[in-house]
Amino acid sequence: MTDELSVGVGQCPVRPYGSTLLPFQFRETIELAGGLDFSFEVDLWGRFRRNSEAARAEMLGTEYFARFVVMTLVSDLGAVYIRLRSLDEELGLVRLQRDELLAVIRLYKALGGGWQTAS
Repeated sequence: MTDELSVGVGQCPVRPYGSTLLPFQFRETIELAGGLDFSFEVDLWGRFRRNSEAARAEMLGTEYFARFVVMTLVSDLGAVYIRLRSLDEELGLVRLQRDELLAVIRLYKALGGGWQTAS
């Protein structure tokens, strides 16, 4: 409901019509005028309905944003997990190659430190 109230008061000097005054003679009256204006708009449920619609839209927007954040976090977590598993597999292969190279080095040392080459 929208309402508005305004009040105004004013004064103006008025010289009576048709009267003649002598010089240095003052004969003026003061009239006071005033008014009161009141207006309002009858909208009993409209503003309440608009406010509740706005609050509902804001809540839904917040809820969808929260779902978006959760979905983004889950997808990022899945991508990081897959990357971690691939790096773990790569680490396993590197360790296997290291163990094989250490075995070759031990064999090299067991043979006396040198290879026999055909000349």
